[in-house]
Amino acid sequence: MYSVKILEKTDISDYEFLADAEFLQELKKFDPDKNIAIGARDQDKVLGLSFGSVYMPEKGARISGISLLQVDPEYRNKGIGTALLRKMEKESRKRACGKMTIGFKKVEQEFDTAKRLLAMCGWEPPEIHGYGYWTTTERFFKDIAWVKRKIKYPYHDY
Repeated sequence: MYSVKILEKTDISDYEFLADAEFLQELKKFDPDKNIAIGARDQDKVLGLSFGSVYMPEKGARISGISLLQVDPEYRNKGIGTALLRKMEKESRKRACGKMTIGFKKVEQEFDTAKRLLAMCGWEPPEIHGYGYWTTTERFFKDIAWVKRKIKYPYHDY
């Protein structure tokens, strides 16, 4: 049987294998006052991780934002993702967050799984709030013409 608990800074290194190279830097900067880290494990075996930040926008209530919710592929579909999300919700309420968000990439293979998890937990369907582009500095300046084009995105109100 697995357990889900709030992680301390000293626990984070055990969970780093669940993060991709891009997100690994965020984990290494873990600050318990600004971040929430929840881990799932079965004795010595790490099963999953949820990681996010708590911040205060200029106007409004505190917000908790989940930037990583990952379960080891070998242990998926066993309720671990749900347990991690529920524990993150509980900790966000303890920290007086009036809103909670989760960010994930639509191109990820886990997109449909994430949508199902959010629906099961009573979240609203995800919406597109931005587009990301990855390139090198050299390519960006070589292909700068794409920046000058006016693109209408589905989330813009014109």
